[in-house]
Amino acid sequence: MSKWWSIALSGIALGGLAACATRQPPETSGAQSREVLAFPGAEGAGRLSLGGRGGRVLKVTNLNDTGPGSLRAAIETQEPRIIVFDVSGTIALESPLRIAAPRVTIAGQTAPGDGITLKNHELVVEADDVVIRYLRSRLGDEQGAESDAIWVRSGRRIILDHVSASWSVDETLSVNNGFRDPADGFYDVTVQWSIIAESLNNSLHVKGPHGYGSLIAGGFGTRISFHHNLWAHHSGRNPRPGNPAQPDRDPVGAFHDYRSNVFYNWGGEHAGYNADTGRKASIVRYNFVDNTYIQGPQSTGQVMFAESNELAQAWFAGNTMNGEMPGDPWRHVTGKSQGRYRLTEAVEVAPVARDPANSAYERVLNYAGASLVRDAVDRRVVQSVRNRNGSLIDSQKDVGGWPELRSLPPPQDADNDGMPDAWEREHGLNPSLDDSAQDADGDGYTNIEAYLNDIVSVQPRVTYNGVAYGSLQEALDALPEGGGELLLAPGQYREKLSIDKSKVRLRGLGQRPEDVVLVWGDAAATAGGTFRSATLHVSGDDFQAVNLTIQNDYHLRATTQSQAVALSVTADRAVFDRVRLLGAQDTLYAGAKKCATEPCPTSRQYFRDCYIEGHVDFIFGDSKAFFERCHLHAIAHDEILITAHARTAPDQDKAFVFDHCRITGDAGARSIYFGRPWRDYAAVIFMNTRIDGNLHPDGWREWTPGKTDRLQRAYYAEFQSTGRMADMKRRQPHAQRLSPAEAQQWQRDRFLKGNDGWTPTSP
Repeated sequence: MSKWWSIALSGIALGGLAACATRQPPETSGAQSREVLAFPGAEGAGRLSLGGRGGRVLKVTNLNDTGPGSLRAAIETQEPRIIVFDVSGTIALESPLRIAAPRVTIAGQTAPGDGITLKNHELVVEADDVVIRYLRSRLGDEQGAESDAIWVRSGRRIILDHVSASWSVDETLSVNNGFRDPADGFYDVTVQWSIIAESLNNSLHVKGPHGYGSLIAGGFGTRISFHHNLWAHHSGRNPRPGNPAQPDRDPVGAFHDYRSNVFYNWGGEHAGYNADTGRKASIVRYNFVDNTYIQGPQSTGQVMFAESNELAQAWFAGNTMNGEMPGDPWRHVTGKSQGRYRLTEAVEVAPVARDPANSAYERVLNYAGASLVRDAVDRRVVQSVRNRNGSLIDSQKDVGGWPELRSLPPPQDADNDGMPDAWEREHGLNPSLDDSAQDADGDGYTNIEAYLNDIVSVQPRVTYNGVAYGSLQEALDALPEGGGELLLAPGQYREKLSIDKSKVRLRGLGQRPEDVVLVWGDAAATAGGTFRSATLHVSGDDFQAVNLTIQNDYHLRATTQSQAVALSVTADRAVFDRVRLLGAQDTLYAGAKKCATEPCPTSRQYFRDCYIEGHVDFIFGDSKAFFERCHLHAIAHDEILITAHARTAPDQDKAFVFDHCRITGDAGARSIYFGRPWRDYAAVIFMNTRIDGNLHPDGWREWTPGKTDRLQRAYYAEFQSTGRMADMKRRQPHAQRLSPAEAQQWQRDRFLKGNDGWTPTSP
């Protein structure tokens, strides 16, 4: 029995361990009564890691280096644990962050917002059964640490999935141990779907230039799997595999498997190498299968691997160099690479599904790294591979340093078991009972693991000109200045987006607008103002969106009310066709561009067959917008204000016009108004409206009753309303009742044509 489990069974460890005492310890070999992967999609040697399965759920609630609620406090807890996050942002480490206690899952995918980044010191793994997912470690040179970004030093059954490592002073992500004592070594390790990029080349290292990717050295039967990773912008060690123990001590050796990876912009002649020769020669076997090698600006040669170890053996197959697969798979291997070196079949390491180089290349660029929400660093690195540019760097300052990471309110979790109340209800669980360690469906994954897996179970895809991208913002950044059409596969795109290029078109490929959802959860209270809260901001002219949903879900995640914009559009000639806009207060900002001097051109926007929901001022702004056959839905609230238009002079060419729209409301939407004047001369016209909600007889309301007097100057008009409360005679006295002739001036083409004669057409 290991020391760890002796402590657990004696009940000496910290609170909550009594429940753990009945759990059985993991087998040393990783064998289980049935093979349950660490998570769906786990492959390779570390695929059977137990992580914190069945243990306590610990929440990281702040970005402090130490103390209650910190990541370090959760990692140092001495019992099986699953670590989730109630916050996003960058954690400035004051010392290396060491995982020394076994049985831990770090679920970075739970961070609400842009995710978690570590800086200043390395993340070190030296424990059994470790699962790390969707986490970034970007060391940097600010604190003078001569370290890796991530170092797996020891332990059994370890898997790193979708991590991003960069800006190291030593290697960037290494799995390395001197193996002086084999019992203190590492065994059964997987690194998959990760980005290993931009080591600091000429930085603080005592040896001088040292911009290296990965040192991967093991022995005594250790098995190591690296698949679907991106190495980019390292002077060397892409990778540097080996075995530190010579044959007299280790007659078995190490087993390495590198497959379906992408290697870009290695410095010099060769990407990877093994320099253990002569007295340092050791027994090691490796596969290099289905990898993609692409020369970059600092790559002077086309050598995939340079071999110096006389005792090494290898299998090379399916690898491409600069897009070409050589007829001879050994063509790009140099050094001592003849005779017995060339194995007749692949080394048996651990199962990884075959993924040929060409398909793996696209999948790696789309999904590798902490890609649930890719930060600016990963987006730039991936784009440099696509563009065949970028370079080795000496400091993170060369590329702008650590980007700001936005945090959102965590989802409501009444029982504090790590699973949101809404998710628990949807899956038949009790949101008032901590049932995280139970396995409701008997599939081998506990309930909390099922939730963690569900977060990342589907990754939607965006394509442009046949090229797939891992995030919508990444695809937008790749568009030329003249724009282009992006095709969005069904799924949820949790991103905060901005479009300033002209002639951009977004087209959802689902059967319904509900099938493609762009969602974020900022608010005025969290983003520093209403106009910074938008999920999507569009300022580029001639924009088009069709068949998708844009949502701000702040009101579903937070307990305090705040303005939270789903769509902010200031573009001219913007068209939205079959688009759903979901929010609460300030769902849609339809605004004009800001100019240094007046008169400022009016922005025109056209909404056709759209669905827009909210409660307070949920369509607001100062543009010239036309809504045709749109469904306006009031969600539960004591008082509903559909519009808040802003026109500051009676001669300004601005208004909101609604034609053949329908108004509905939840049962709790008690009193609905067409709107209120945000500025004195607001202009809103409702024509041919079907009213099925609880419209207040007055129709329109003062901005602040008893304090402002804007209704008398606003232009509020109505024509041929039908349904409940459609009697226009009951409206407040300043409202206009249009004649058929007066209504003609507000018809779509006449209203929107402007000086350029624009006639909106469906995308």
